Amino acid sequence: MPRKSFIAKDDSAPRELTPTKKPVCKLYDEYEEEFILEGDTWSIHGFFGDSEYYIPVRTKYRFGAASARYRILMKAERDKADPNTGQIFPGDNRSAQFSEGEFHTRDMFIVRGLYRSNAMTYGRIWDKDTEDAKMREQHYQGMKGMLLDDAEFKARFLAELRQEIAEVPEVDTQG
Repeated sequence: MPRKSFIAKDDSAPRELTPTKKPVCKLYDEYEEEFILEGDTWSIHGFFGDSEYYIPVRTKYRFGAASARYRILMKAERDKADPNTGQIFPGDNRSAQFSEGEFHTRDMFIVRGLYRSNAMTYGRIWDKDTEDAKMREQHYQGMKGMLLDDAEFKARFLAELRQEIAEVPEVDTQG
């Protein structure tokens, strides 16, 4: 007997991403969501109340938390009021359980809730892929500054690079 999936089929992360084709992912009209292509990455742009949000589209999402055991109850939908009776129906509140400070998901409903949460805004949780990319760029810039500020190293490195380029055989692209 197959395991029951808790992710709605139409509200999961896309299985594959290409910069030439829009991702297959559910968009919510009530949040005025749309796909935006920035460079070669797609993102979802929308509004939750007065606040604007951007969610990068990926096949799988990894989030980190400030503490090893962290549980967040997300206000993922707005409350709805019945115009006839005035009764307020609470929106869908789901939770994300971080074990060992990590949470992995493909459910876009939960991802939207995490991106719109106060925990993400104030830094108690973060998107690990985005933070890893920022860290790599900082390390690259630091290493580049350290190496290229040394005049002797820079001259030797450029000479070796010119020699390697001269040794590379030319490729015939005409045919």
